[in-house]
Amino acid sequence: MSWSWRRFWAVVATGGLLAGATSFGSVATAQEQVEKPAPVMVTVDASGSMADALGDGRTKMDAAKGALNTLVDGVEPDTQMGLQVYGSRGAGSGSGKPDCDAISTEVPVGPVDAEDLKSKVDGLQPAGETPIGDSLREAADELPDEGPRAIVLISDGIDTCAPPDPCEVSKELAESGVDLAVHTVGFQIDDEAREQLSCIAESTGGSYTDAPDAKSLDEQLPRVVERAQRSYEVKGTPITGTEEFPSAPAIEAGQYVDTIDSGQIKYYKVRIPKDFTVHFAATAVLPRDEEGGWVEVTTQLVDPQGKVCEEQDEDVHIASALRKSSAAHATSAFSVDTREDSDCNADEEYYLSVERDGPSEAKYWTWQTELLVTLEPPVSGSTGPAENTAEVPFGNPGGAEQAVTGGGSFNDAVELDGSGIYADTLLVNEMATYKVKLDWGESLAVQTHARNDPKDWAEVTYDIYDPVRQQGSRNWNEDFNLYNEADSGDPIATSRVLYNNREEGKQASVPGWYYITVHVGSSTDEYTELPIRLFVSKGGEKVAGPEYVSTDGYPQGLVTGGSDEGDEREQAVRQAATEDEVGMPLWGWLAIGGGALLCGGAATFVALRRNTHP
Repeated sequence: MSWSWRRFWAVVATGGLLAGATSFGSVATAQEQVEKPAPVMVTVDASGSMADALGDGRTKMDAAKGALNTLVDGVEPDTQMGLQVYGSRGAGSGSGKPDCDAISTEVPVGPVDAEDLKSKVDGLQPAGETPIGDSLREAADELPDEGPRAIVLISDGIDTCAPPDPCEVSKELAESGVDLAVHTVGFQIDDEAREQLSCIAESTGGSYTDAPDAKSLDEQLPRVVERAQRSYEVKGTPITGTEEFPSAPAIEAGQYVDTIDSGQIKYYKVRIPKDFTVHFAATAVLPRDEEGGWVEVTTQLVDPQGKVCEEQDEDVHIASALRKSSAAHATSAFSVDTREDSDCNADEEYYLSVERDGPSEAKYWTWQTELLVTLEPPVSGSTGPAENTAEVPFGNPGGAEQAVTGGGSFNDAVELDGSGIYADTLLVNEMATYKVKLDWGESLAVQTHARNDPKDWAEVTYDIYDPVRQQGSRNWNEDFNLYNEADSGDPIATSRVLYNNREEGKQASVPGWYYITVHVGSSTDEYTELPIRLFVSKGGEKVAGPEYVSTDGYPQGLVTGGSDEGDEREQAVRQAATEDEVGMPLWGWLAIGGGALLCGGAATFVALRRNTHP
């Protein structure tokens, strides 16, 4: 096919999309970006030393195979994972001679096929050298070109094939802007190998985990892979706001994703039914390898005449996992009850806006932003129990400690089973997110304990956010400093979740998922990980909620995903645009749009011929 034909069909496809969007609505804005864990390449050492015997009659390789099979059995269905091996005489390693070129991708990165992956693991035979540096380069090439991704490296010794030096390779990957973290696991290693593996992890913002025996390797490997997937991945329907409010795109209740530059303001039009309350949150997400700095995110509610009805700003120090840090994202949120908004002249049509300022020096001018819009109907009858904004006292939950791995965002926060003691490990400059579900009348209190072994200063900060990403009183935030010591911060606590609490300021007044974020900041760039314990106390007793007004097209409660009824054409587009659910794939829309364009082109052609050839 010649270049001109390629260009013709590209124009047809593009025009078809535009024609389809004109006829049926925007497919792009109807499709939702789905939260997916970061893809991971697991790199396994199958060098000759892995044939060494353990005390229980097995070899190191036997223990590694057992740990890998345990990992495969426990991965989530949507995990994207591959398997790379160096030094083995297993499948794909060529002649089987011990050399530094024996690096093989046994399973490409993709959806996990447990049977296939286990069969490749079972075929591994330790034999060769330890080419860690070259393995890192090849593993990075096997991963996707964009987005957060990770390598989990399991080794029992130092690189025996350098150059390239594996620590220098990891630094090259970090400096090239590749959004890649390497997490290393040292299996019965000496101090020299531990130093090398720690350097690899530190250079890329990954973690190092020591596995002194087979039992610890079996227990730690799944947790390391979970941590490798911990990054803030935005989720929502793509939308593009405008810098002038009259031309803003229309949105409804739901979650959206846009981009925003430093110094830019973006507007979105929203219909707020009469007397409804609107909850709006904007979360600016820091690119992983951004150096960061001070950032201010401002959210506003604006009427059709441009008058600001409500404004909230959040000023935070935000930085990536690769730099000195206080936070990985910044969220600004507000709630407005339109019954009481007498200063604004709006007849159900409003505009929401987001503005970002800073940091003053940034690697990336444009950041992604999550927008969360929630509508709440007015109350027609009882509002439930009277307001009670007193924080419920923290109570030691007791019980056995449970190991957890916090998520990287609000979207993949790990669920905690109510009251209990939860143990995690965070790197310096890393943030983790957890969630607890609260009903009307229930409350949440949290206390965080951490241990800091190095002499460098570290700060542990923990916060509570409500279901609409707002923070209540100052008692929803706490931080404490650590040097070479272990300590706990003071408890933070919400009030009971009561509708009437909103009358007396910021306290718990919305039921649903309450989020706990924990992050570690430090004055050092050195690799450091801190064991963290969350003491979680869920209290209060369930009570009857408010009696909401029944409004056509809306549920009698929080509206988080749009109305039940509404524009049938828009609903049809939303249903069709999501292939994984029930709809037509994107090529179908291309075909429809392309057909529309071709038909239009044919009509134009006929018309032109009639005009030029009477």
